[in-house]
Parts: sequence; structure tokens; C-alpha cells
Amino acid sequence: FEERCKEFERARVIYKYALGQLGSDNAVAVVDSNGSNAASNVEELMSELKKEYVAFEKRHGNKALIEDCIISQRRQTYVDKLLADKYDYDTWFDYIRLEEAEEDSNGNSNAEKVRSVYRQAVANVPPVKEKRFWRRYIYLWINFAIYEELTSKDVSAARAVYKECLSILPHSRPYVFTFGKIWLMAAHLEVRQKDLDAARKILGTAIGMCVGKENILKGYIALELQLGEIDRCRKIYAKYIESLPHNSKAWVQFAQLEVNVGEMDRARAIFELAVSQQEAGLEMDMPELLWKAFIDLEVADGRTDNARRLYERLLDKTGHFKVWISFAMFESTIPDKEEEEEKEAGVSSSIELARMVFSRGYDALKKQGLKEERMLLLEAWRDLEEAGLDRPGGGVEWLRAVEAKMPRKVKMRREVGGSVQEYLDYLFPDDEKKMVGMKILEKALEWKKMAALMNTGGAALAGNANAEEISIDEEEDEEHAVEEGESGGSLLGKRKSDSDA
Repeated sequence: FEERCKEFERARVIYKYALGQLGSDNAVAVVDSNGSNAASNVEELMSELKKEYVAFEKRHGNKALIEDCIISQRRQTYVDKLLADKYDYDTWFDYIRLEEAEEDSNGNSNAEKVRSVYRQAVANVPPVKEKRFWRRYIYLWINFAIYEELTSKDVSAARAVYKECLSILPHSRPYVFTFGKIWLMAAHLEVRQKDLDAARKILGTAIGMCVGKENILKGYIALELQLGEIDRCRKIYAKYIESLPHNSKAWVQFAQLEVNVGEMDRARAIFELAVSQQEAGLEMDMPELLWKAFIDLEVADGRTDNARRLYERLLDKTGHFKVWISFAMFESTIPDKEEEEEKEAGVSSSIELARMVFSRGYDALKKQGLKEERMLLLEAWRDLEEAGLDRPGGGVEWLRAVEAKMPRKVKMRREVGGSVQEYLDYLFPDDEKKMVGMKILEKALEWKKMAALMNTGGAALAGNANAEEISIDEEEDEEHAVEEGESGGSLLGKRKSDSDA
């Protein structure tokens, strides 16, 4: 009625008054014509009234009033969702962003309302002490602390937020889990306030309570390194490798710190301690990183003899083909000046030393029966010979010798679980013992050669091939007789007498 009379302010007041009355706790129950209680319809009336109010403001209100009305509607939507599930942290984030973006008519931020929403949100602690349920929740505390420090400019409030958050995390004894990000952010807050003692106290407490928390240790080391406190970094690294002795990266980073400050002897001692523990039986994560870093240190320092000894120690522990290849490549890349000095002293050249390593590795892998690894080692050896044709000591004859050792790939069959399975195998020329089925394969190859010769019309060549086939068959029969052992001695003697006849 007031809207039809163009009394828009009166209509707005009526809308607000109605919303206030229906939304109050002591709202009068609505009674229908039959006298029954219809209080359950109040929420439906509120929803309908809000829609009418929003439509009214869109028709007759200004921009500020329209935005206020829409924000109120969105706020009510979030409240309804949270009443249904208070652990819906994504909805809490949306609700908080809405309140942070809202400003009152004076242009000031709605700080008290935002704090109130944050307090309501962080009060909903996950009921289960499993880290995966806390990952979203912990960012409520992080955003709360950042809001207090950067938006509200209240450092003491931000410090209190971090302290309260750390008090509810289940990292006290018995230790369950923690979030290193909270500890580091609390410490960095103190650093920004130029209170280094407080920051160190926070991180020291974190190391003591959360033993083995790697990101806290790394963050503490990075902080002290930025401050130039090398001695403190050493102490933290000592604590690091004490709590995580199996972590190869920790040892490497500790040694790299000493290298960066020019303490090569300290770095070498750290590496030596690490590899000695690994040799003593300590299982490490990715020990190849540790050995590689130690060898690279010796090579960079120009101590090739130490690097050779490290390679030999590593080969005593593991005979992996990659170690052999790396060792050979190291020998092939000795600087020219050092190579000239060694040649004057009567020592073999770098490519000769590399060949010796490759030969040793090939024999070791052959003894272990590792065919694919032997092939990969031969490929690396062949690449070295191809690249070293123009180097002193290189030559085509060595390249041909390596290529003569290369295996050929054949398709074999084996019975697995009652079915025949095909697989690829490698046949090396220098294998003493031939594989089962090779006789049939050789005969098939000889037959193929004979067919090709007969097609070309070379009768004489075909005759030679037949004779060659007969001699091959006789040799195979003799090999078969030898494999039968002493029990087949009479057969061998018979073959010999036949050949004499």
C-alpha cells in the first residue's frame, strides 16, 4: 500500500520492522483460523518476506541499499548451511570472505564482525585426530592471524592467535601430528618485530616437541642462514641428522653448507661419517645421492685418487651397472693436464683406464648373469669409443672389438602356468653355454642361407653350405656328448674312432 502511494521510505521501514519481529527470539506464534499452532511457518514467511524486500530495494533503492540487501541474503544462506554442518570449512571460508569484503557506511572495515566469524569458525575443532581432517581447518587459523597482522594491524592479537592455535594442535606428548607451517609463521612474525630471541625460542620448542619434523628444521636453518649464523646452522644440522640419520639429503645439505663457507675438510668429514654409517648397515633413503655428492666433491677439489677410492668402495657394496658406467666416464674425463702428468709418470691414459673399468664391469655383470645390464654397459662403452676416435689412445679397432661383443636380440618361448609365453632374450657371442633351443635356431638360419643361395643359382655355393651344415651338426653332436659327462665317454670315443676312419 505504501509503495503504491509512492511512500518508499515508509515501505522500507515496514519491511525492516517485519523482518526484525519475525527474526526475534520472542516472536509471537502464528495462529491460523482453526486455532492450531503454525509457528513452523515462520521460517517460510521470513524467506518470502526477504525476497520481497530484495525486490523492493532493486526497484526503489540506491546502490548501497541494494548491495546491503543482497549481502544479507547471502549471509543468511551461509548461516543456514553452517547450521546443517558446522564442519563445512569451505562454507566458513566463503562466509569470512563475505564479512571481510563488507564495509559500513563510514567506509571502515567490519573488524568486530569478522573477528566474531573467525572465532565461531575456529571453535569447530575436528573431532578426529587425523591430519587429513585438519588440513582445511588449520587454514582458518592462518587466515585469522594474517588478518590480525596485516588488515587490523594488531600484532599482539596475531601473536595470541598463533599461541592459541599451537595450544590446540595434538603435538604434545603423546605426539600425534603437527603443522610446521604454524610454527614457522609464528617465528617469522617475531622476526618481523625484530625479536630474534622470541623467534628462536619458538623454533627451539618446535624441534623439541616435534622430533623429526623436517620442514621445521629446514625453516630454522634457512632463517639462521639468512642471518649469517653459521655456527647455529651447524648445531641445527647436527640435530637434524641426529633425529633423521637415514635422510641422505640432510647429510648432503650439511656438507654443502661447509663447502659454501670454504670448509672442505669439514665437508669431507661429514660425507665420510655418512658413508661409513651406510657401509655399517644403516639403511638410507636414496644412498646414491650421498655417494654421488661425495664423489663430485672430490672431483671438484681435484682429488681424483680419492674419487677412485670412493668408486671402489661403492662397487664393493653394490655392483650396479650404472656405477660401473659412471666410474668409466669419470676415468675418461680426467683433465688433459693431469693426464699428461700421469703419462709422464708411466700411468695409462684416461681412455685406457676407462676401458679397464668397462672390462671389469662387463666381467662382473657376466658372472652375475645380468644380460640386459651387460648390454647397457656395452652401449655406453661403444658410445665412448665412438666419441674418442680422435683422442689419443682411441682407434677403430677398439670400436670394432666392442661391437663384436654386442648381443643380438632373439624371441624365445617359455611355459608359464600351463601356457606358452614369448619373451625377448639377449645372446652374447662370448657366452660359453648356449641357451636351450639355439640348435634349432641355428639350423633355421643355415636353411635360410641355403635357400637364398639356391635361388641365386649357385649350386657350388649351395654344396659348400650343405657341407658346412653337416660339419655344424657334427660339432653340435660332439658338444652334446661332452655335456653328458663321463657317462658318455664311450660315445665320445666312438666319434673319435669314426673320425679317424
